[in-house]
Order: sequence, then C-alpha cells, then structure tokens
Amino acid sequence: MTGTNPDLGGSRRRLLAGGMSLAFGGCSPAPVRFDRDAPLHELPLLLSDYGLVFTRITVQGRPVLALVDTGSASGLRLSERIARELQIELHPVPGTTVRGLDGQVLEVQRGRLASLELGNMTLGPIDFEVTGTRIETIARQVKTPFDAVLGWRFLARSDLELDYPKRTLRLGQDLSSPRALATISLPYADTKGVPLVQGLVGGQPVRLLVDTGAPMCNLDAELAREAKGEVVERQLSIGTWSGMVRWRVKDLAVTRQALGSTATLGNNFFNRHVVHFRVLEQTLLLR
Repeated sequence: MTGTNPDLGGSRRRLLAGGMSLAFGGCSPAPVRFDRDAPLHELPLLLSDYGLVFTRITVQGRPVLALVDTGSASGLRLSERIARELQIELHPVPGTTVRGLDGQVLEVQRGRLASLELGNMTLGPIDFEVTGTRIETIARQVKTPFDAVLGWRFLARSDLELDYPKRTLRLGQDLSSPRALATISLPYADTKGVPLVQGLVGGQPVRLLVDTGAPMCNLDAELAREAKGEVVERQLSIGTWSGMVRWRVKDLAVTRQALGSTATLGNNFFNRHVVHFRVLEQTLLLR
C-alpha cells in the first residue's frame, strides 16, 4: 500500500499512507541482490474480498500470510505479534519513524530472521522491520489476518510474475511471458525503491505508482477535480493500451511531493492481467 515521506532532507523518516509504506533515505536495509541464476519458484496468490493479494510464507517454521506489496519500498516487514511470539530480538532504528495519514507516529525496529521459506525457496539470515502494531491494525481493517509484508526491495530480487486469473505468484529466471503475448509493454522507473510508469489519465500526463498493495486505482483529488472519497471513471493510456478505469479520489499530496506521482495502479486494474516484471530490463509486461 502506498505512502511517502514529504521530508526528504536527510531526516530518515517514513510515512505510511493507506497502511503500508514507501521508504526513503539511507535507513532502509539494502535490497536483496538480483539473482541471475535464481530457479523458478511458484506460490499460490490469494485475492481477498477487500481486493488485496497475499501469499503464504514460513517464518522460522511459523506459517504466516504475507501481503504482496510492490508499492512498499521496504524489503520484509513483520507484525510485532509474530516477532514477539518467535522471541526475536528487536532493535530500534535511531531517527527513524513511521507516520500514517491518520497522524499516528510509530518507531521503526529491526530484527533478523534465521530462515524464511517461500514455496521451495529458503532464505536466511534475513533482516526485517517492525513498525509497532501497524500491520495488526491494517489486518483488522481489511478483515484478513496477515502478519508480513513483502515489499518491492524483496520482490525485485528476481523477475516477478503475478498471474491474477490463475492466482499464482512466480519468482525466478525461468518465467515465460513472451513479449508477443503482452497486451501492454512499457518501461518502469525504480524510483526511491518503488516502480513508477508513465501514462495518461483523462488525457493528462501522469506518473503512476505500480502498487499491488492498493485494492483500487487511486487518483489525486487535484487531478480528478472531484471530492475525496468519490469513485470516478477516467480514460487510462499506458503503452499502446487505452481504456476506461475506475479510480478512487484521494489526497495524494505525499506521493506527489516525494515521487511526482499523482495516480496509483491498483488491483481493480491488475486483476484482469498477468503482471510480469522483468527486473534487469526494468520492463513491465501485462497480458
């Protein structure tokens, strides 16, 4: 889910908008390196009634549900509950806080897992973050008991494919998504740890955040010229594709200031596609 930090002047802060976060500054763990030789790993992709996508992972032997969130610039984030139940030592990150659009400010803590399993892939040791009880709060709001977030810094370690119609998530280098079959092919920019694409909304040029952590496409109120909370239809043009899309009108001032992004592509758009990220090429394919 989306968020930004309007104060980018070395303050090492973070801000959550809609639950999860984008991360800026030098305080984030380094992204997992791209593995050119990574084998193919396939996991089930679960689409909730709220419109969010999840997969199942195992954290130090404990099965948990994880939000798949390309709009989060963090790598791996865990709930405070799971970290405490697993008795993992947490350390505060000096000078780093997380603030939601509701104004709540949370301290960031960091820990290290001995092992993390996704399908037949085992990783470890691996760093993670805890932001108070923010995940628990969002889980209650969206009525899905999840305890982890897989952000872009984690997901972009290899090519990534989310097959919404077949409900599968695939990571690795053996992904078959021929360009000839793609309905949409366009470059994305890895900007401050999240993917952005260029397009037109209602004929206006925009930068769109590619956010699988957003249940619905979002449009900045200033661009939509409608009241916040309204749902509107606007023409979207990306690559060679053009069509009508439903958007929720929101105040996206924070993403506009930090990323220059005034719109978000969410799951009401992606749920009709196979979404394929070719990470080394920084190309997004949809078919």
